[in-house]
Amino acid sequence: MTHVENGSEAPRYLQSSTSESEYFAELLPLLLAAVSQQFFHMLILRGLGHEELATRVKEVDDADFVSAMQIMDRLVSERRGLVVTPHMVSPGACIASVLSAEARMEHAISDVLEKATVVESASGHALLDRCRAPRQAYQIWLKSQPHRATKAESELASRKAVSALVRELLTLMEQTMLDAFCFWHETDPEAANASWRVSGAAMMYLTALARLSGSSVPDNGLEIGITKTEPRLDRLRRERQLVERCVKTASSAAYCCPDPEMTKTLETIANDCETLVDLRNNPAASLKLGNADGFRDFRNARRRIELVES
Repeated sequence: MTHVENGSEAPRYLQSSTSESEYFAELLPLLLAAVSQQFFHMLILRGLGHEELATRVKEVDDADFVSAMQIMDRLVSERRGLVVTPHMVSPGACIASVLSAEARMEHAISDVLEKATVVESASGHALLDRCRAPRQAYQIWLKSQPHRATKAESELASRKAVSALVRELLTLMEQTMLDAFCFWHETDPEAANASWRVSGAAMMYLTALARLSGSSVPDNGLEIGITKTEPRLDRLRRERQLVERCVKTASSAAYCCPDPEMTKTLETIANDCETLVDLRNNPAASLKLGNADGFRDFRNARRRIELVES
């Protein structure tokens, strides 16, 4: 997500837009993600020999690129600090997963465009009109396309999607493990327990995937995301972003997976991660697949790994 800086602020997901600038700062990363995803999809569709589909996606990509650049120019021209923080891009690998990913992105954009209640200026409405212009026709077109893929395409897309989920889960597992130690040394055992439980859940999901499909790691290896210590609010924001990425990646993998048992597991992981997003507000929440006995109480875990409390 993106926000306009005015000194120290809580993470954007804890706030709602109260001005036109804040609203467009929220919309910008979504459009940037759409533009990047559309670009990848255009190339993928061309590579698969679907030139007509690629041309239609490019038309929307061109329109959204102009909208994103105009929003960026507007925000920078106001001479206020602008931070574009991580935004999710989940491109498909076959025609079915490409069209599905485009439909999900359209739903997300439309949802934000419907909440433009703080936009009042003529220039702001002009920007909104530009952003809305390609939406309806494109969404109708997406719904009219047959979401079919060959067996080989489906298997390839599924392997790539599961590998992407493994990468996200490994990153989540390592980051929340580190977060637990950070919260503990800030004398916040409840926050440490929550991070430790998320780490254990990620480990359980990785175990389930490995049992069904082996390591799910490509022959050339898999790069795990950056793990780092951060100030408390940044830590909370990053943890939430990582869990939300797992939700989206697991859902995408489930959509294109041809194996019923794996599909069910991926859907369960996605649903569990939806629960993990709000775990700090609901610590008693139940998980279907992510309950790890050794990851319920961080104090007990410290005893097991022979850490002496000062």
